Amino acid sequence: MLTKEDLTKRAKEQAKKFFVKKKNRNGDVIYTRDGHPKWDENKSLSSSQLRRFFGEFKRIKIKLDNLIKNNKDKDPKEIFKEVIPQIMLQVAQVNYAFGRQKVPEEFRKFIEVELKKIDENSPESFYDFMVYFEAVVGYYYYWAQKGGITRQ
Repeated sequence: MLTKEDLTKRAKEQAKKFFVKKKNRNGDVIYTRDGHPKWDENKSLSSSQLRRFFGEFKRIKIKLDNLIKNNKDKDPKEIFKEVIPQIMLQVAQVNYAFGRQKVPEEFRKFIEVELKKIDENSPESFYDFMVYFEAVVGYYYYWAQKGGITRQ
């Protein structure tokens, strides 16, 4: 499990990767008045796509929580195996969205890499992923504001 400092640092760095710097006709990066790179809204991850994926993972987490709560006689690891296919289906979903140019390459990589870290015998690994993803979502909005994206 990550320490609070590691989680914060990783999430902040990861969220920034979802944005593409806006460039002028000469190929130079455009900056905001505060000196931060301005983001290209057409090439960066949109807040709706981020919310779509985060919302789906939240739905799966709630389902897992309810299954564990309502099946106290079953081992949580066995119950977790029931939702693993739904979690892994998100890899296909993000690749579909990437193929339709709805999400950038960095977001596709993020989902694929982080889901590979989930141990199918450990619901805790999924809960750790959810905490990390929630932190990434928070920093996404931080970076969106810094880069001049107001359409949230």
